[in-house]
Amino acid sequence: MVASGTAKKKRFFKSSNLKNNLFVRFTVFPVIFVLFKLLKSLISILPSRLVYLIGRFLGLIVWVSSRRRRLIALRNLEIAFGDHYTPKQRRRIARRSVQHFCLTGLDIFLLPRYWGDKWRQVVNLTDAQEAQLKSLTEYQGSAALQTGHLGSWELASGLASYCNRQISIVYRPLDIPAVDAEVRKLRTSCGHKAYEKQGALKGYMRALKKNEWLGIVADQNAGSRSAFLSFFGTPAATEVSYFPLYLKFNTKVFAVFAIRDGFNFRFHLHGLYEITPDHDADKVEESLRLGQWYNDCIEEVARSHPEQYCWMHKRWRSRPDKTPDLYNKINQPIDRETLRKQPATPIPPKRWQ
Repeated sequence: MVASGTAKKKRFFKSSNLKNNLFVRFTVFPVIFVLFKLLKSLISILPSRLVYLIGRFLGLIVWVSSRRRRLIALRNLEIAFGDHYTPKQRRRIARRSVQHFCLTGLDIFLLPRYWGDKWRQVVNLTDAQEAQLKSLTEYQGSAALQTGHLGSWELASGLASYCNRQISIVYRPLDIPAVDAEVRKLRTSCGHKAYEKQGALKGYMRALKKNEWLGIVADQNAGSRSAFLSFFGTPAATEVSYFPLYLKFNTKVFAVFAIRDGFNFRFHLHGLYEITPDHDADKVEESLRLGQWYNDCIEEVARSHPEQYCWMHKRWRSRPDKTPDLYNKINQPIDRETLRKQPATPIPPKRWQ
């Protein structure tokens, strides 16, 4: 009876069930929307330092109250780093990761103040990065700016507005339509375009065909039908379906990550990493190479700043055929033999094999 009740509770909290529940739609959703508008209004009059203090406190509340997310973060760190960090160090990194995630949520409200030329007021650039941005400003073709759930991915899209270019981004709509509309308005306030995740490839194609820029944040679990590429030495389901478009439209491909200077509203860039697609290579092999390069860029920066990567997501949830679940018995140390049983990469999507 207990197990059945738990299952019903989990089913109730699925997004589709929440949307179809009349009580939730007409009472809970409006209350959340009002709170969202109040938060937006409050942040608009507060200095960024105070907003970040609030964000760090909210992060601590999430860390303490969400045992499931806490365990996922700790398991991910164990998969990624093994014994490189002690259990105490992993908990500290995971806790700070949750805080940084909350800060990025608040960046949505803060960053529209700094689009365009003001972007440089909060971003420190090296001389080499300044030169790269200058060349990008003069570049008239299509470009793809790859980033990840690392540091402030919202700030990374501001790089395009600094270069006087629009950027097309893909996002998963929020469950509350009114809140989703507000967030979308904030993300597109400097002229950017936003496409829903469903049917995103068509939006990508239209943008590249017009020599526009794409903003890609595709470093989460992509499902069992995607490619499996190495991430911290373990196969991770990685979306590669959009990489053939780069070959078709002769797209410049960059990776850039906006890293916070501690818990301050100041940032520096890791990157711009650049890779040149090989138009003469096999389409499948080249897409896998580009996907692995993307994972490697994220891994390199995440190793340098592990506290700023989003470890709360089950990055290794989908597994190649006949390989063990990495989140089994999540409250216990992972079996090292389980990690050793992982197959070699790359593994192309089944539809490409």
